[in-house]
Amino acid sequence: MRLLSFVFLSVIMLRASVPDAIGQVNFQKTFTFDGQQMVPADMALSSDSGFVTAMNAFYDCYVTKFNSQGTFVWKKKFSSPAGAVSRSIRRTLSNGYLLSTYFTPGITQGTDLGLIKLDSLGNVFWAKAYGTGNSDFGYDAIEISNGNILLAGSSVLNNRQLGSMLGIQGNGTLNWSVAFDDTASNGVIIERLLELTDGNIVLSGYSSYGSQTVNAMDGFLIKSAPNGTMLWNKVYHFPEWGNFTDVMETLDGGLIVSGIIDINQDGINNRDFFLMHTDSIGGILWAKAYTRDLDDLGNRVLPLSDGGFLITGSLNTLSSASTAIIKVNSSGVVQWTNQFPCQNSSPSGNVTLPAPGNGFYTFCTRQIPPLIQGYVIKTGNLGLGFCNDSTASVIPSNVNLQFNSPIKSVTMTGVVSTVVSLSGANPVYNETTLCIPSGIDENNSIEIASCFPNPSANGFFQISATANAPKFECFDLCGKVVAFDQKPIGENNYSVQLFSPGCYILRVSTAYGSKSVKLMVTDL
Repeated sequence: MRLLSFVFLSVIMLRASVPDAIGQVNFQKTFTFDGQQMVPADMALSSDSGFVTAMNAFYDCYVTKFNSQGTFVWKKKFSSPAGAVSRSIRRTLSNGYLLSTYFTPGITQGTDLGLIKLDSLGNVFWAKAYGTGNSDFGYDAIEISNGNILLAGSSVLNNRQLGSMLGIQGNGTLNWSVAFDDTASNGVIIERLLELTDGNIVLSGYSSYGSQTVNAMDGFLIKSAPNGTMLWNKVYHFPEWGNFTDVMETLDGGLIVSGIIDINQDGINNRDFFLMHTDSIGGILWAKAYTRDLDDLGNRVLPLSDGGFLITGSLNTLSSASTAIIKVNSSGVVQWTNQFPCQNSSPSGNVTLPAPGNGFYTFCTRQIPPLIQGYVIKTGNLGLGFCNDSTASVIPSNVNLQFNSPIKSVTMTGVVSTVVSLSGANPVYNETTLCIPSGIDENNSIEIASCFPNPSANGFFQISATANAPKFECFDLCGKVVAFDQKPIGENNYSVQLFSPGCYILRVSTAYGSKSVKLMVTDL
C-alpha cells in the first residue's frame, strides 16, 4: 500500500507580550495556521517551562510548541483523508509527547484509535492506529513509569459502547486491551487517565442513560493495576445530569474530580461546573457545583501547592461564550474567579497549567474575524493578566463573572456512589503502522505533516482547494510535470493518483495565489 505525506508552508499570527506591574511577563497569543478555523483540544507543559498545544482544524490536527515567553518554536500537522480529531497531548518520560486521536482511515470505514509519539522537537517516532473495525475513539494516553503506554477511550462491541483501555509498548506494539461495560447504562466512555504515586492507574469518565425523553449521565472512577486488572470501581449516581472530565491526585492521597452537572435538571442549557474530592478509594469527602444559573461546562482541574484547586471551563449564553478559571480552597470554597474572551462553547480545550513564576497558562480559542484562532494567555498567580491591546484585554474580576452573575457554590448532598459490575468481552484490536515522513529536507518555513493511510480509497487521494476553478500541477524533483488538471468554475476537488514511491511537488493555484506542497509516496 502506498501512502502520502504532506509538507505545508504555514502562516502564523501571534501577538506580542508585555511585562506586568511586578515584572512577571504576562502575554496573550492568538495563532492560526494555513487559514484554518482552529478548535482547541489540549495543552501540555514542555521540559523548558514552555508549552505545547493540540488543536483541530477541519481534517487536520496541529501540535504547536511555544517557549515560556510565548514565542512560537515549531508546529506539526497531521491529517487523515476522511477526518482526524486530536483529544489529548501528554508529555512522555523522555520529554517528548503522546498525541491521542481518533480518525477515519477510509470514507466508508469506522473510526480507529490513533496514537502518535513525538520527540521533544515534534519529530515523529511512530504513528499507530488501533481498531476493531467498528467505531473506536481515543480520548487520552499516558506513558507510565515502567515505560509502557496506556491509551483509553471507547469501542463498540456487539452494538454496545464500551470504555476501553489498551496497554502498548514504548515502540507502539499492542500488548493487551480491556473493556468496561456498565450493563445498566447505554454505554461507557473513558475521558481521562492518571498514574498514581503508588503506580496504579485511575480512569475517569461517564455512563450514559439517554432516551428520547431523558438524557442522563453518571460519572465513574475505576482504579486498575498497570496491566489493566481492575482493583475497584465506583459509579456516582447524580440526582441530575452529570459527567466527569478530569481527575488528579490530591496532597492527602485522595482524588479531585472535575466535570459538568445540571443541578436544576432543566436540560443542556443550564449546566454547571462540578468538583468532587474523594479519599483514596473513591469515598466522597465533599462535592460542589459552581453555578451562575447559565450554561457552564467544567473541564480540567489543577491541584495547587496550597491544597486548593483551579477549575477551567467554558461559560455560555445564548449569544456568547468565554473561558473561566475558578480558584477554590481545599474545601471547595471559591476564593477568586476570572474569565477570558474565548469562544469555547464546549468544555474540551479549556485548560490551565502552572507557568514559571507561580502564574498560569490558559488555553482556549478566540474569534478574530474571519477566523477562530488558538489563544493562550499567561497570567499571574491570581489569574489576572496585563495587556496593552484593548481589543483583546483580559477582563479581571475577583468576585463576579460574565454579566455580573456571581458564581454560587452549592454543596451536593445527593451524590451516591455504588460499586457496579463492569464487565464485557475484550475487543480485538488490529494494529496498523501509519505513514511516517522520512527523507524530506526541512527549513524554517516548511513543516512536516503526516497523512494517515486511506486503504479504502482505491488508490487515490482527494485534495480540495479553498476556491473555485483551481489549477493543480504535480512535478517530480527534476521539475517534470507528472500530473496536471485545471478545474472549471464550480469544482474544487482533485484526485491524485498514487505515483511511484518518491517525493513530488504539488502546486495549487487559484485567483488568490498559489501554494506549493511536498508529497511523499511510500510503501509500507
